[in-house]
Amino acid sequence: MAKALTIKALENLKPTSRRREVPDGGVGGLYYVIQPSGKTSWAFRYRLAGRPRKLTLGADLDLKQARDKAREALCKIADGIDPGVEKKAARAAAMSHEDTVESVVAKFLTHHAKQKLKASTAK
Repeated sequence: MAKALTIKALENLKPTSRRREVPDGGVGGLYYVIQPSGKTSWAFRYRLAGRPRKLTLGADLDLKQARDKAREALCKIADGIDPGVEKKAARAAAMSHEDTVESVVAKFLTHHAKQKLKASTAK
């Protein structure tokens, strides 16, 4: 079993030429991901219905927050809910109608093109 990560241990980890996933012994399945560029993030690996899954928790988390999110995911898995599917559904619901290409073009035309351009050019 892996050792529990500490804040000091995370500070001492340096990027290498390959992507690394450092396991946390505090919460099973939690990994600290270090990219060759030096960017870091947290990931949670789990199995649901016999299939391996990976949930990216984010980059702007400290050790305690990452462990809390991993524990929340474990509770959802125990209830039979896939946290990865839940995250995708939340992201899709957050994308509103205002973000579609058609609505952005319509806003641009009403606010900029029709006000600042001749009618023939705007058309």
